[in-house]
Amino acid sequence: MKSCLLVYCISLFLSLLVVEAEEVRLVDTLGRELLGTAEDFDGQVVKFRRGSDGRLFTISLHDLSAESKEMLAERFASRSELEPNSSSLKAGTILTLDFPELGKMAKNQPTQCEIHIPASYSEGKVFPLLVWFNGGKGSHRVGSARGLVDFDQFVVAAIPYPDGRLPRLAVEDGKVDEFWEYQQPILEAIQKTVPNLSEAVRIAGGFSSGGHLVGSALDQNWKGFTDFFTAFVLHEGGTSPQMEYRGLRSKHKVLVTYGKQSTSLEWQLYFNEKMKAAHRRAEFISIENCGHALNQNARSAIRGWIDAELLPDLER
Repeated sequence: MKSCLLVYCISLFLSLLVVEAEEVRLVDTLGRELLGTAEDFDGQVVKFRRGSDGRLFTISLHDLSAESKEMLAERFASRSELEPNSSSLKAGTILTLDFPELGKMAKNQPTQCEIHIPASYSEGKVFPLLVWFNGGKGSHRVGSARGLVDFDQFVVAAIPYPDGRLPRLAVEDGKVDEFWEYQQPILEAIQKTVPNLSEAVRIAGGFSSGGHLVGSALDQNWKGFTDFFTAFVLHEGGTSPQMEYRGLRSKHKVLVTYGKQSTSLEWQLYFNEKMKAAHRRAEFISIENCGHALNQNARSAIRGWIDAELLPDLER
């Protein structure tokens, strides 16, 4: 009896390998196709290796057609029954999500997003989140957020800009809402990839271009952004179409930081008054020995505020 059961288990395992190795066709919600092999599927995202060049993509189920969703569910149903609690998230690692359907980011590179999984990660706990929007043409790499939070405790993600465009210029052209059309599926994929995010501490922060991006999100009240995050950090930036920041609510916490030697100091002081009018609880820190840069003094000031003002919310 035992030998028969062993033979059955081995046969089932081998059949799963064969099924997953077969080339399949994925279709996204816009009708675009990818041909290759589905290597892993956790019910939220699929790891898919493209047949033409062997490149591995991590694709959110949200972006796939109903037919592709059904196909994946059927193909991985047996393995889900065998491994109901399996997880692809490993403590202390960095995941890279691919979004070929979103086009290019800076430097004409296919859109990606890095997610740092903290060293203390486990499925049975919830973790605070920092989503960082970098300066200039943006970045998908989490290294730009080093020093802002404790990487051993925080989930950290970096979201790029479409085609490396500058949010400030998009504000001037009346096209900044296009950034959210591009970034919303990325943020949704982050939530699906790491489902045990704290509801109390979810920070959206940015430097320069990133500050303008966060400012525009607050001003335009992007649904899925202002109602998802609990706190916002804007360093040396924050311009927006109306400068009214209508998406801010009393529950939100806001930090505005800027360099005392900033080349944009006149504009910064103007922005500060606009933010004060929009949110009376907003806090402002001027950074010594800092120009228009995210130097160590600025990182330390932001880290100190997050530790003092936000981390206690995790314990409530």
